[in-house]
Amino acid sequence: MSSTTEPTTEPSDTTPTTTSQLLLAISRLKHSGDQLRQSATHLNLTTNKLQQAANSLNQADAELKASAHKLKHNADALKAAAASPNQTADYLEQASREVREATQRFTLANSQLKQASVEVKQSATELEKDTAEFNRDAKKLEDEVEEFLSRVEFVDVAGLRGGQQIVGEVLRERIREYEEEKSKGAMLELIELFDEYSGYLNNVMVLKGE
Repeated sequence: MSSTTEPTTEPSDTTPTTTSQLLLAISRLKHSGDQLRQSATHLNLTTNKLQQAANSLNQADAELKASAHKLKHNADALKAAAASPNQTADYLEQASREVREATQRFTLANSQLKQASVEVKQSATELEKDTAEFNRDAKKLEDEVEEFLSRVEFVDVAGLRGGQQIVGEVLRERIREYEEEKSKGAMLELIELFDEYSGYLNNVMVLKGE
C-alpha cells in the first residue's frame, strides 16, 4: 500500500449539495465497513470457540480411554483375587473399591465426552452461521463500494491547488490498488481513507450528474 500525505489545504465550502451527497455515501460505506469488521471479529471468536471445544473433546476422549483401561485392569485384578483362595477379605475389599472408583471415573469421562461432542456440534453450527453472515456482509460492502466508485469522478487536476492535487492522487492510487487486489483488506482501507479525507472530497471528486 502507498503511504498517504496530509493535505495542506482547508476543506472548501463550495458545492454544498455535492458535498452532502458524497458525505452521505461515505457515511453508508463507513457503516457497512464497521459492520463487516464486527462480523469478522465475531467470526474469529466463534472459530476460537470451536477450537477450544475440539480440544476439550480430544481431552475427554483421552480421559475416557485411560479410565476404560484402568477399569479393565482393576476388574481383572478383582476377578483374579476372587478366584484365589489365599486372598484376604481386606484385599478383596480394596480391589472392589478400586473397581468402583474406576467405574465412577469412567462414567464421568464418558459424560464429559458426550458434553464435549455436543459443544463441538453447537460451535460448528454457530461457525457456519457466522461465516455465512460475514460473507453476506462482505458481498454487500463490495457491491456498495463498486456502486460508489461508478458514481464518482475526479475533478480535472488542472483546476486543483497543490494540496488538493495530493489528496486526489492519493485517492486515485488507493482506488487503483483496490481494483487490482479486490481484497477485503484493501476495500476497508479505501473506505477508511475516504472517511479520513471526507472534508476534502468535494474539492477533488464529484458525483456524476450533480
